[in-house]
Formats: sequence, C-alpha cells, structure tokens
Amino acid sequence: MIRRLSACLCTVFLWLQPLSGQAQGDALKKAYEAFSAKDYAGALTLLNGVPRSQDPLLPDYRLWIQGRSLLETGQSLAGQKALEELLQTEADSVLAPAARVQIGRALQAQGENSKAKEFLEPLLSQLNGDTKGEALYYSGLAAGRLGQKETAVARFKEVYLEYPSASVAEAALASLREALGTAPSWTATERAQRARGLLEAKRYSQALAWNPSPADPLARLQKGEALYALKRYGEAIPYLEPGSQAPPEAARLALLHLGMSRLRSSQEAQAIATFEGLQRLYPGTPEGEEALYRAGMIAHQAGKFPQAAESFSRLAAAYPQGNFRDKALWAAAWTEFRRADWEGSLKWLTRLEQGAADAPTRGKALYWQARVQEKRGQKAKAKELFAKTAQVSPYSYYGFMALLQPRNVEALRSVPALPASWKLHASPPHSAPVDRHFRKAEALYEAGLGRLSSTELEAALERSSGKPSAQAGLLEAARVSHAYFLPLLLGQKYWDRVKTLFPDPTAAERYRVRLMYPFAYRSFVTAGVKRLGLLPELVLALMRQESGFMPWISSAANARGLMQLLPSTAAARAKALGLGSGDLWDPAYNIEIGKAELKAMLERFSQNWPLAFAAYNAGPGRARQWNEAFGNLPIDEFVEEIPFSETNLYVKLVLRNYWVYRSLY
Repeated sequence: MIRRLSACLCTVFLWLQPLSGQAQGDALKKAYEAFSAKDYAGALTLLNGVPRSQDPLLPDYRLWIQGRSLLETGQSLAGQKALEELLQTEADSVLAPAARVQIGRALQAQGENSKAKEFLEPLLSQLNGDTKGEALYYSGLAAGRLGQKETAVARFKEVYLEYPSASVAEAALASLREALGTAPSWTATERAQRARGLLEAKRYSQALAWNPSPADPLARLQKGEALYALKRYGEAIPYLEPGSQAPPEAARLALLHLGMSRLRSSQEAQAIATFEGLQRLYPGTPEGEEALYRAGMIAHQAGKFPQAAESFSRLAAAYPQGNFRDKALWAAAWTEFRRADWEGSLKWLTRLEQGAADAPTRGKALYWQARVQEKRGQKAKAKELFAKTAQVSPYSYYGFMALLQPRNVEALRSVPALPASWKLHASPPHSAPVDRHFRKAEALYEAGLGRLSSTELEAALERSSGKPSAQAGLLEAARVSHAYFLPLLLGQKYWDRVKTLFPDPTAAERYRVRLMYPFAYRSFVTAGVKRLGLLPELVLALMRQESGFMPWISSAANARGLMQLLPSTAAARAKALGLGSGDLWDPAYNIEIGKAELKAMLERFSQNWPLAFAAYNAGPGRARQWNEAFGNLPIDEFVEEIPFSETNLYVKLVLRNYWVYRSLY
C-alpha cells in the first residue's frame, strides 16, 4: 500500500479550495487551509483550538499539519516529536510514508546526519513519486554533511532530473550548485532526462526549454510529444517521425500523434497515410485500432461513406474487443439511418449489438434497430426489439427510452412502469464492520476536507482486498453515507474490485444502481422546488452529472461546486433572487443558485428538457444553434444529432439519472 499511496501524497496535500458550510472540524479545516497557503504560524495557532478529543478519527491529519508546520518554522525537534506521535498513534495512516520522510528531514536539520541517512535509506525502495524525491533530497543533504560528496551530488541530480514536481526540486538544484562550487553542466542525456520528467509532469513548455535542439531520436520524440500536447501541431510534425531506434511503444504513440498533427494541420491525405502505416506496422495494438478509426472518420466526415465503411469493417474484424469498435460501427449505422438506408443501418446495428462492449451499448444497438423497424412499418418487430432493449439494458438511457418510446419532449417527464426483471438486489452478502479508513474518509468530508477522502477510500479498499465480508461492509457503509460522493466512487472508479461479491453480473448491476443514486442533500434540493416549478429528482439528476456530489470541484472554466456554476452566472442569479453574494463551495448556497439557473434554462427553451440540459452544459447559444439545425427531428433523433460528444452524452445521462431517481424515490 505504501507504494500506491505515497505517489499522490505530495500533490494531495498541496492544494485545497476553501469549502464552507461544514459544521464539524472547522478549526482543522482552517488550519489545513493556512498550512496549504504556507501560513505555518497561522496553522499552529489554529490547531491550538482543536482539542484532541474532537478529532478521534483524524489525529494523524492534525499531527501532520502540526509536525510539518513546526518543521517549516524551524522547530525541528518539536516537529519530529509530532510526526513520531503520528506514527505511534496511526501506524497505518496514509500519511505515514510522508511522515517518515519528514522525520528524516528533522534529524538532518538537527545535525544528526548519520541517523538521518540511516533512517531514510531503507525508505527509498518503498517510496515513489515526489515523496521519494523528497527522501532522496534529505538523504543527499545528510550525505553532504558527512563528507560523502559523490553520493550527495548523485542524489541532488536525481531529484532535479527525475522529480521536477517535487517541492524540493529547486532546493536540490541549489544544493547541487553548492556541492559542485559552480553551476552544473548538463550532458545531452541529462537534459533529455529532465525533459522527460517535465513531460511526465505535464509541464510541456519547460520540457521544450530543456530540449531545444535534440539530436537523439528519443529526445526528438519527446520534443514532438511536448509540442503536440501544447497543440502546436505544425511544429510537432518534424519531430514525431520515429526512427528505427525508437522502442515500439514510443514509436506507436508518436505515429498516432503524427497522424493527428497532420489532420489538425489540414493535411488529411498525409494523415490517412500515417494512420494506415501505423496499422500496418503495429497491427493488434491500441494505437493501430485508433489509427483505423481516425482514418475511417476522416473519410466519413468528407462524405466518402464507402471508404469509411471499409475502414470501420476492418476495425471491427481486427479488434472485436477494441475501444473504438463500437464508436466506428455506430458512426456507420447512424449515417445510414440519417440517409434513410434502413437496410444498411440495420446491418451495422446488428454488428454493433452482437459484439457490444457493455449492456448500455447493446441496448443502444437494439433501440435503434427497433426504430429502424418502425421506419420500415414493421411494428410487431419493433415492439419485440423495444422489449429486448429493456431486458438487456436496465436502468440505462436506452432501456428507459425503450419503455417510454417518446415522440415529444413532454413524454420525457413520464416514468414508465418498470419490468419485473429490473428488480433491484437488496444488499451484498456477509457484510462486516466497516474499515477505519472509510470512517476517516467520511470524517474528512464532515471536516470540510472531502477532497482528501479518496486516498482514505483507496486505503480501505486495499485493506479489504480478498475479504468479501469487509468489502460488503464498505459497500453498505457507502450506500447510507452522507458523504454522497463515496458511493459514486465505489460504483464507478472502484467497481471492478468489488463486483465479484455478487453471484452474477445481473445481481451486481442491480445492487450498483441502489448504491450510486443517493438522495443527496435532500433538504437543500427540496427547499422551494414547488415555488420554482422544478422536480427535486431533476435537480438531483443534473447535480449528480455535474459534480458527482463533490462540493469542492472546479472546472477548467472555473465553474464551481455541486451545480458547477460560474461566479459571473451565480452573481447574476443571486441578484435576481434578491440574495447577497455567497460561497459557491457551500452546498446550500450552490444548490439554491443552481436551481435558479436550471429554471432559467428550462424557461428559455420552453420546458424542452434536452435543449435546457444542452444549454446548461454547452451554453444557450450552442443549444439554440442545434435547435435550429435539428429541432424538427423526433426527440430521440435530435439528441443523437448533438455534435459535441460531451454534451450528447451529458443530455442522455441527466435524463437517465432523472428516470432512475423517479423510480427509486
């Protein structure tokens, strides 16, 4: 567990958006915020207001903040004692690996260099990521003080070159200069090593600066990958041509990105040639599959449907379990559907159904087979296929659509009678008392530190591995937890670890529905919904899709909180409601403003739910454009025509969420 958890500790503990509205653990939260802002004296002052009796589940977090803050303010002995207490109090804490490194740091700071080096050296084989970078740095400092210059120089170089994201990376460079007595001179290999570390850390511009004129074939590919990541496609092209010395894995990725760079530089013919070459050189690989898909889509979007169909057929035959198979077959099927080539569409849909990767995709294929049969006037066959869709894809968008068979937006608000086959599984067998790490995850959420909870959940899953009763206890504890994001994490990110508890896949999926749809923030959601003309299940459906019930998240566009609101949008809605400015990290305030925004979108688009959801996700301007282009189509066809893949899926999932919530509550 140390290896898996230590890699993320540094990044986990360096950033935290403020989150108000949590009644418990407020002092601990404020202390952590001060610590994250490098106000170490302030953090220590705030911790004085946290009696140990108030945090029975989180003593390690208090001691971590205390120990680190003491170290940062020069109180190394006191910091060491706090961190040693952390290890004594919670030996299996997720903070233990980082705490041990900081104890080594404290020993070194006190001049106990031999002890520090002896303490840190055994840890190196147990750590990875930036935590290992810190251990290497403090070990290097100790070695330098002991006169072991060669070891110290090697350690400092390793930190600076291999761990550019470590908090001590620049300190390692300064220590290296001091040890050498001059600025280091980097070899081409070392420059490429540093560039690779920066590339892995997604610091692409810095990676380029360290790799300006690479001669080595691998270094050239690294430069090409950095330029590609920066969307400088034209500049990337000369560097992404892999030579014969490139390892196959690097060559495959470079060729794929070379093809994409040519495509995005309007060099379609060269892009197709690159993709075809990649498929020839590396058949049976993920990159080879994607290359076939991209080549087919270029032809498809150019209206060269026979050429596209040939690529898609090859892909489906060569990669029957591939990631792009279903996308390719659907693109071909939908093209034929829109051209009213019912036989052609049915052919592709049948292939999609027969090898679909999952039940929702199989349901999609069956649903549109039914719609094709309707177009052909085969009502009995269509009815049979709708029934089969509901049978094989319960609680999915297409499963509900097969039950509803809506032809207008008003029908989407209905909730159909559910088939007996959709009956939900009650609970997993052999439930046992829940792991302490799970309780700590909940306690972090209650303390306003929910973004740290996933590390504790990971630890709980690690400890329960191979123990069915312990895993069942985790599931049941999550299902009734008020930390509403935890059951979603278990049902999505970690489901493969626990689904074997159930006697068969059907039972697993039926329990999963119960797990993943909590009635989150009930009092905030239901407050005033009748006055606003909203259904609480609709508010829940949208909130679940926006944030996964994580109140602290923010998007790249700075949309914040549970309902993912931009500050400017929230300010306008608050003013219209007669509310003052509030904290979008606060669930109560965020939900109140989010309900007003949802109401506004519904009113703007005349209660057309798919359009309103599309507007909430992609903006009202784009929703209006799509309505003008496709608004005359039947509602299910309109949804499929939404051109943004993210918004297309978003609309379907919000509708699915709504129907599930209406069915459950």
